[in-house]
Amino acid sequence: MAEADSYEAVYPASAVREDGSLMLPAIQNYAAGSFDAAAHLMTASSTGGTLEFRNQCALLKLSLTGGDASVVERIVLTGNGGEYLAGPGEKNDDTGLALREAEDAASVETVKWLRLDFGEEAALSSEPLVCYMVVPAGEFPNGFSLEIHTADGMMMEQRTLSAQTFARSQVLSMPAFEVAGTMRVLTFEDEDYKGDVNLTGEKNWSSLIDSEQYGGPLLYGGSALYGWNDANNTFLASQITNNDGTLKFWTGGCAVSDYIERDLANGDFNHQLAVWYQDPVTGFGGHNGSKNFCVQNGYRDFYRDKLPNIYFSDGVARVIDHMYVANTTYFINCIIGGNQFSTPFAPGDVAKIVATGFDSTGAETGTAELVLAQDDDYYLTDWVRFDLSSLGTVAKVEFNITSTDSGDYGMNTPAYFAFDDVAVRW
Repeated sequence: MAEADSYEAVYPASAVREDGSLMLPAIQNYAAGSFDAAAHLMTASSTGGTLEFRNQCALLKLSLTGGDASVVERIVLTGNGGEYLAGPGEKNDDTGLALREAEDAASVETVKWLRLDFGEEAALSSEPLVCYMVVPAGEFPNGFSLEIHTADGMMMEQRTLSAQTFARSQVLSMPAFEVAGTMRVLTFEDEDYKGDVNLTGEKNWSSLIDSEQYGGPLLYGGSALYGWNDANNTFLASQITNNDGTLKFWTGGCAVSDYIERDLANGDFNHQLAVWYQDPVTGFGGHNGSKNFCVQNGYRDFYRDKLPNIYFSDGVARVIDHMYVANTTYFINCIIGGNQFSTPFAPGDVAKIVATGFDSTGAETGTAELVLAQDDDYYLTDWVRFDLSSLGTVAKVEFNITSTDSGDYGMNTPAYFAFDDVAVRW
């Protein structure tokens, strides 16, 4: 057999895709004192028969301490500037793996998160537990953030505020820190359900997802008030506003969902619970690749005096630090192409969420806003963080949607948005 003129090798071989690109996995597994070998991409080229492998990525080294027998379940890394962190890319022996950039929102394969999953051996103590995450080489001008989730349901955020550089084949070490959970998070994921039976008689979130997006028995049955309660965790709860007394979702409310719709032709009220975003790693529509989320419908006008809201069911006022928000396909379709009620957005148009906090006496504590779409060239296509901490200590938060596309009968733009991973300070 004739010898080849050149040799190319990749480790692990499973990282090579059919088109020749390399896949950096978003979900990595903890290895004591080391890194996930399946994520640590290396390549080699040779014309003489000796292959010298070169690392294509960088490593982030974390040293975690803790007490009270705390056990780490997962760590999630995100860039503060929305940097892509995993997915397909091309090898570069000088600067490291170059992740592919999507030509449009519909072709996104890269994701903006990395997750390190732990096993039972990840118990914390005064002796630092060392772990590594494989990270694409590159600049993070605004730094990065870590969410450390522990088995007791607590979450801690650790953020760098200055620019950070991940250099190919180098280790970026963070100073050791103690893991002390300061927040609880409403995730809408079944594994995080801690409450009693819900209105369907089940103890999970998925049973609260209606079988039909419009006209289903849970949201439109008319026999019971749809609602949910994150009891024994954040204690956040919500019910349909029931503005017209029909007990139906069209009056406004917050519905648990897992629906995804990538075809704008289906962006109508029959697909009202579907988000546009779909994670290329998990195939789900929730934040950071999760499955479930919540969709709000409703706004204030001359015949709707009650707004959709979330409140603390145990009566204790707390600070809601943040949530993540995404657009529904129905909303996006209408601001792009309009429908029988709405017109396409043009320069000067804007639609936004206005969140208003209320304390235990019913007094307003403040407002916060997030733009969903603006002009004719901007709308959310991914999950974004909505900071609610400025509302202060609240017993309830109401959410209104406003749009410049409004008329004599109210707002023409569909009044929908999705939210997920609501973090409450504890």
